[in-house]
Amino acid sequence: FAPFYLCNLNMSDPKVKKALKDLALPIKPAVTKTALLLADSMRKANNEAAKNDARKELSATYQEKDVVWEGGVMPLLAGVLGQAKDKLMLEALSLCFALALENCESNVKAVEKTEVAKSLVELSGNGSLIVQSFCSLAVSYMCKLGSSESRRKFIAAGAVRSLTTIISSTDSDELLSKQGVNKQIPYQSGQRQAAAIAALNAMLVEEEARELARSVGTIQHVVGLLQDSQNDVHKLEEGVGAALEIVKRPSNREEFCQAGGVEAVLTLVAHDSPLVRQRAAACLKEAARSQELRRVLFAANAVNGLVALCAGHDDDRTHVEVAGALLELSNECSGKVAMLHYQAAPVLTKLIKGDRLKDAEEHVIENVLAAIGFMCAYPEQNRKQEIIRLSSTGYVLLQDEVGKADVMDSIVALCEHKSFKVKNQAAAALAALCLLHSSNSRDAGRAGAAGTLLKLLLDFEEEVIQANVMKAMLSILVAFPPNATALKRIGAPAQLFRIRRESSSSLIRSLSELVAEQLGCCSAVDEEGNSQVMSYITLRSAYEEQAASPPDSLSRYIASLKACRTAIRDVIARDDNVMRWWMIAWHDLSSFRLANEGTSGGARGSVRRRSDLADLQETLDELEHIHAKFSILSFCDVLYMAASSALERMGLTPLAVVYGKLDSTEEQREGDAMAAACPDFEGPEFEEIGAVKHDVGAEDGGEPNEGEEQGEAESAEEAMAKKEERQIPKAQLAIRLERMELTHREQVVLVGMYMAMKANDGQSVSVPVSNVFLRSFINGQKEFDAAKQADFRASPACLAFMSSLHLKDEIARLAYDNDLFLFVAKVPATCKDCSPHSLVQDLMAKLFALGATFHPREGIYV
Repeated sequence: FAPFYLCNLNMSDPKVKKALKDLALPIKPAVTKTALLLADSMRKANNEAAKNDARKELSATYQEKDVVWEGGVMPLLAGVLGQAKDKLMLEALSLCFALALENCESNVKAVEKTEVAKSLVELSGNGSLIVQSFCSLAVSYMCKLGSSESRRKFIAAGAVRSLTTIISSTDSDELLSKQGVNKQIPYQSGQRQAAAIAALNAMLVEEEARELARSVGTIQHVVGLLQDSQNDVHKLEEGVGAALEIVKRPSNREEFCQAGGVEAVLTLVAHDSPLVRQRAAACLKEAARSQELRRVLFAANAVNGLVALCAGHDDDRTHVEVAGALLELSNECSGKVAMLHYQAAPVLTKLIKGDRLKDAEEHVIENVLAAIGFMCAYPEQNRKQEIIRLSSTGYVLLQDEVGKADVMDSIVALCEHKSFKVKNQAAAALAALCLLHSSNSRDAGRAGAAGTLLKLLLDFEEEVIQANVMKAMLSILVAFPPNATALKRIGAPAQLFRIRRESSSSLIRSLSELVAEQLGCCSAVDEEGNSQVMSYITLRSAYEEQAASPPDSLSRYIASLKACRTAIRDVIARDDNVMRWWMIAWHDLSSFRLANEGTSGGARGSVRRRSDLADLQETLDELEHIHAKFSILSFCDVLYMAASSALERMGLTPLAVVYGKLDSTEEQREGDAMAAACPDFEGPEFEEIGAVKHDVGAEDGGEPNEGEEQGEAESAEEAMAKKEERQIPKAQLAIRLERMELTHREQVVLVGMYMAMKANDGQSVSVPVSNVFLRSFINGQKEFDAAKQADFRASPACLAFMSSLHLKDEIARLAYDNDLFLFVAKVPATCKDCSPHSLVQDLMAKLFALGATFHPREGIYV
């Protein structure tokens, strides 16, 4: 047969036919030689690729006339292995079978349907150490590469008990001399134990095996193996892997600790092998899930070992497990004290800062954020619930430590991460970090937490993330009241009232009420009642403050608002171009900027000081004339009442506009100065390169320029790449709307609404404006070119915006979900208390409050 094996099992070779026949039952004397030759073709191959080729040939189906060898040699090896009795033959067969299964899924599948599981389990108790070794190795390969059904066959056959017997035994010199000698198949002391623990590690992924591990003594023997300092790296990797699978079953954890498993695993967190360290940390994490076992971990000084492991090694998988273990341990006061003592906060925060954050794995970020939140919150957390639980105070010392780490910018930024779980944990971490902690809350506000949290609140309807976001809002508001200004200026009160009205969750309704209270607002108990004076009141303010104005002043203001609204509706009803009333308001509010030192522009009535209104000057004069008739009102209220009435005439459901806006009293020259930086629907397609650099810088309240942020640390190549990137023209509308703190979806809704209004010449419509025209921008170049010639006369700036690649997903969603976009939204038949609203309506309510200042502070609702 030598020539056959030299040709690497070419199944077309006639000598293979004879090999197949020799392995077929009944057993023939040539089996031993054939098995050894097959084994040599794999173990003596020149390289790994040649070994793999040799293995794959063994499961190739072969046919000769009417005889078919389905699965090739593999089923024959499995069959003869189950019937052989001769010691040398069994050693050769077990060697060949194990080598054939190594890293070869096709060979495993070829024997899964046979009765080889029972045969291998029986042979693992054979007197020959070589047979035990290679049969155990075969079991490990079949459990790793095979199906769950295959593993269950081994479990049912008694594999857990037989493998446990092997790892509990020792190879004495006398035993080696009697049962471990074969000139052609060398055996080393401990070889069978290493194979058995590998098989157990692969098998213990099944819950049935974990349950059996306790009854057959596997737990104690696995711990004993970990305590043996003479073990090689491979045996330790498999042993700690088996320990990890064992402690995943809660009922096994106590016995694992009693056997000394915690101490044994803790010594391995400093091992040279990354896999050993990772699995050791994972074992500690699983043990820490049981509250009663945490004291054992504290007594063993587990926090110190975990923090040192995290600080000393740069491995994502290890960081995932370490952060997971620390977040479980931080549920105990003893754990918080230990983490403070061993400087856990600075070590963890480094994993989500700077360059480390760019390369960090999603699970690392999630666990680190959860650990930070758990450290700073007092009550025990329930990870399955995923809603942070807060008490009347936080753990101030750890809040201080995290605050000193200068990580608030990163945590706020992670609220916009692509992963839902990361966003949720970032919001929860903010809630815990800022709880009654003024400096952390101040830093969160400076990092833009108000806008980020409101965006997150509006983007998701899931209870868990809305709850965490509103708890974060409460934390930053209570500890640092100036944050309320930013939230109110971006329309948070109206959105909170809407959520309270529409949410089916009692928790969300309660939290939205609490946040609104912190903002100085409270919704009416009876919104249909006739007591409009008392429908909205200021909370948390002294009685004297509320009594400072005459009792009837608010009533007179509300009466004037109603009369003014009637007058404006009469004027707009006779107008042939109602869109101009909205455009004049847009020129006012589009100057809004949110900067580190505060806000500028917005809905403040400064449009009266603009000199570039051109055709809109006549509209402004008409507004001034109406305002003169209702001088008790601010010009701002008249302006935005006209804009909302115009939108109603064009088909939009009436907006919940907040009145009581104060006019800007400063001598503002910024109107004309900022006009060039405002979003212009009819302006240029792309932003000039110089303008992009100015507009996105910190001066206008945007993100700092990347070159300024990185400074001299940036390499010449990186600087050149960023310079080239900045040269790519970007849509003017996209850049300028981003500065107004509008999300991508809000930007698409706004530009889409403008194009829809232009399509109808700004007049009233008998059929609500729909999203049909948006589909032109996602159905290919042909329809896009046609859109340029369409009747709705889209401007070049709008077309450039709609062709932006980063907006493609939002455009597609709005194009095929008309209920989201329609001017008149549908009300679910099952929701009697819901009022109709749409994305357009929500966006207009937000825009009409941008940068506004109100008196009374909570505004007036009519």
